[in-house]
Amino acid sequence: MEMSQQTASFNPAGNRVAAVCDSNTIFLFDVRNDAFSKAATATGSEDAAFSVSWSQSRPHFAVASQDGSTMVFDERKLNRPIAEFTTQRANSWQPIPYRVAKYSPSGCTDLLMFCEQTAAVHLVDARSYSGEQVLPALPPPHADCSAMPTGSHSSLAGACFSADGGHIYVGASLLCCCC
Repeated sequence: MEMSQQTASFNPAGNRVAAVCDSNTIFLFDVRNDAFSKAATATGSEDAAFSVSWSQSRPHFAVASQDGSTMVFDERKLNRPIAEFTTQRANSWQPIPYRVAKYSPSGCTDLLMFCEQTAAVHLVDARSYSGEQVLPALPPPHADCSAMPTGSHSSLAGACFSADGGHIYVGASLLCCCC
């Protein structure tokens, strides 16, 4: 790949990797004897992808993108996503990018988590890709940020499930900008 790699994720069997870069193309590689060979590509969102994650219980992977979409693909049918989630904010024409997509670990309820850049974590039942819940993770940019330096706000930088799937951990970075 001749562009910046964002992230890659192995499937549970360890024989396939999904990778995303600074484009809307998703690359799938087969892994045999520690060698990688390009197996397929899929077209995701309208903009660059940031994160990819494999389901631990199904042949599905999710991709979070700059254009405010998270798409779920079945590796056996790459021609179109089997589920899609987009950010929608009242009074805003610009989508909020999704930065992270993560499936819960095996042995617990099948959940898909995807995180907005600015303030929210979304959880979806990964068995049916329904029942979306939106959890506030950070104060919005125009909230009372008295504990933060003037003119700054936080941005979600990463997220993960605990090993048993019982907790979600969200990392944030402090950005300097006018709010």
